[in-house]
Amino acid sequence: MRHLIIFSALLLLGCSSLLAQTRNVTGLVKDSRGETLIGVAIQVVGTDRGTQTDLDGLFSLDGLLPSDSLNFTYVGLEMLTIAVGDQTVINVTLTESTVQLAEVVVVGYGTQTKQSVVGSIVQATGDDIRQRNAGTDLSNTLTGVLRA
Repeated sequence: MRHLIIFSALLLLGCSSLLAQTRNVTGLVKDSRGETLIGVAIQVVGTDRGTQTDLDGLFSLDGLLPSDSLNFTYVGLEMLTIAVGDQTVINVTLTESTVQLAEVVVVGYGTQTKQSVVGSIVQATGDDIRQRNAGTDLSNTLTGVLRA
């Protein structure tokens, strides 16, 4: 019985030291002009764990190890990777990307770059749709309405 108590105590001490190694990391993400960024994606490298910044540019991630790294990504800005180490507060400034975004066309089943669309692209204005007044079914309303 005495051996069981000692074993249980050692097991509890070992588990608590493992849990003590994880940390909660918080921070603020800004752009190069000092403005906070809403919706920056923050992902723990090599995992599917992550979060995004709130309306004030703030984020929080729990259970991180010192060996973890965080990827910060936002459309139009350079991706930044930062090692967690012993930090509990990570404030980040993202800089503008020098890569130009290609023109994108939204299609009914996804998105494609404009140059990869094989077929015709047409445009219908709100006035065109109101003139047709074909009811509530939008697909019927747009039938035959083409504008170059």
